[in-house]
Amino acid sequence: MLGTSAAIKQFELKVAASGTDLKTFALPLPKNLAKLDYSGNLDFDGIIAGTLQALKVDGDLALNNFRIAGLEFDRILTGSVTGVPKEGIKLDLAGVEDEIELALDSNYQPVSFDIALNQMNVSGIRRNDLLQMEADNLQIGLVKEVAKGTGILLPRNILVQPISGELSGDFAYNLKTSELSGQEVTIANPILGRLRGDRATGNFRYLNGNFILSKAQFQKNDSQYLLDGSLINTKQGPQLQAKASVSQGQIQDVLEALQIFELSDLSRGLKEPVYAKAADLYEGRGLLGTRHEARGTREEGFDEVEQMQRIMVATINKLKD
Repeated sequence: MLGTSAAIKQFELKVAASGTDLKTFALPLPKNLAKLDYSGNLDFDGIIAGTLQALKVDGDLALNNFRIAGLEFDRILTGSVTGVPKEGIKLDLAGVEDEIELALDSNYQPVSFDIALNQMNVSGIRRNDLLQMEADNLQIGLVKEVAKGTGILLPRNILVQPISGELSGDFAYNLKTSELSGQEVTIANPILGRLRGDRATGNFRYLNGNFILSKAQFQKNDSQYLLDGSLINTKQGPQLQAKASVSQGQIQDVLEALQIFELSDLSRGLKEPVYAKAADLYEGRGLLGTRHEARGTREEGFDEVEQMQRIMVATINKLKD
């Protein structure tokens, strides 16, 4: 019958679209990524041909004001898009500084990608069921938001904490099992709740809510802290096993890393400190005293710090809970 999809065997259309809202399209993204919030509009000038069941797309594409998972790309990204039935889709866009290159197979699974945004770069290529990725200066806060948006299970203590830093390293994601692993991962300027450092490194594996960390190092100034551990889901709830130690540690660095300036700060846990107003700086005495105190009193303050070393090592271990 004329006018039905069954009657249309083949077609070829020259299409020119401008300012079309991305929300009107079901973007060809893997299932997990399709859950992420995105916005923007597109301009397309090209050919759409084939059948309704097997569309072939080839043309020039522009993305305007594109935003996904909190990331804002250059105001205009221009390039090309091609889609071939039973082969997949290729997208190649570039702006002034930012770039998006993406290749998906016929099932919309990633074949390769290369994304550059400001100082961040993430690239990957699939080999069989393994997606091998390399990240440089990836904002770790973004990783947390993507995990939340895609339903990846993370410990609640991690989800509710302020977290930031620049993530770099080599990663592998198994498309069948959803296992994620990282080798020689580095986080510059890591922040997790009240824990702040200069650099963190290590290896990890993550599968079904189970997290294994190995050869981890956390550095603050000249001090270094070592950590190996695992967080495993059981019927009784998450079970944590971990071992932490201090290598070349200075207690002053431990205090600074944990944002501890008063003895009472030990009771905060991972929560960030609430700082007083500038006028309050002149009231009371800090952990190490003030410059107006007698030398003997200040030495007592330093004695207090040294006596806290055993407590602080225990506190570092407790931070993993």
